[in-house]
Amino acid sequence: MIWVFLILVVVVIGALAYFSIASSRDERRAERSPNPISRRATPGEQLQRLRDAGVFTGVVLERAGCLATASMEGKKFPIQSAPKLPVHGCDQEECTCLYAGLPNRRVNKDRRSGRERRQTFRLDSDRRKGVDRRKGQVQERDVWKNYDD
Repeated sequence: MIWVFLILVVVVIGALAYFSIASSRDERRAERSPNPISRRATPGEQLQRLRDAGVFTGVVLERAGCLATASMEGKKFPIQSAPKLPVHGCDQEECTCLYAGLPNRRVNKDRRSGRERRQTFRLDSDRRKGVDRRKGQVQERDVWKNYDD
């Protein structure tokens, strides 16, 4: 019976050691993360860090922490007009909402080829006949001659 108790104590101590090492490893990984957002930052600090990073054009509310923000979860907002958190009607003691940055997906590379594109669609010779095919000049026509009051 004493062996079972000793084995149980060793298993419990091992589990506690494993979870304490894993949590400290996760904290170190979060500190070294290139992501400018820290999970411990307030939503206002998160938003300011995203703005200061200069690479994000918008934000998305990644995790809503209350019923007041549940309808906004997953919605994308321009970074300058992102909603301030906590919103009016938040029922949480501390706001747990999380912003995620939306990077600019446009490439700053100039997509123009450097030559006039219209030239590739034109034929070698000018196919116009050079003769005006209209019956008369537009200015000379009386467009109202068949109009009855």
